Amino acid sequence: MERPMRQYINKFLSRDDDLVIRVAWRRVFDFLSNSVESCDSCVFSNVKRQFLERIRTMVFEQDFAGIISKIQFGELSEVYEDKYLNEMEAGDWTQWNTPREYKKLDGTGRKLLLYDKTRHGITMEVEIEEVKRMNEEIAYPWTNIFAPNTLRFFEPPVSLNHIRSVSGLHSFGKRQSPYQNITHEQYRLLTAAYTTNCDSPS
Repeated sequence: MERPMRQYINKFLSRDDDLVIRVAWRRVFDFLSNSVESCDSCVFSNVKRQFLERIRTMVFEQDFAGIISKIQFGELSEVYEDKYLNEMEAGDWTQWNTPREYKKLDGTGRKLLLYDKTRHGITMEVEIEEVKRMNEEIAYPWTNIFAPNTLRFFEPPVSLNHIRSVSGLHSFGKRQSPYQNITHEQYRLLTAAYTTNCDSPS
């Protein structure tokens, strides 16, 4: 969801939080899917099926869920392959700095997924609450602030082979780009096996 749309939604939310409820498209989709499956075929159920297809094509296949970012380990980033997962679990990280602004992180509910080249997979994800240019680190001036209680670990990691099996991601890791935008549909396919919160690293 781009910034103008988020501002439009916030305008209505600010009027009355008790009356205006923001619901994610995935929740709407799942609710309607369950209701269609449990009822006989009729005009209304056909309308719901058409709406579900519209959500799939107009939202999940086009709107962005966030990005997969390749972790750069070492002294410059101060991220170390043998420490960062335990540090994340301990709550030592509340933000993730990047060398440039990733616009697909700047939106309500968008996620940062971290790809660990040493483990050949995506090890964790977190929802980004806000993106700011903080200039705390010269090489990583952009700060992506974590939304509270949204950190999630993938154990085992989402493998490189699985990432490349998702439509549109077949060349992931073959190019020099440090990140990859992903749609809601790609995110769903990537994380389908992780239906509940994953175990934290030991």
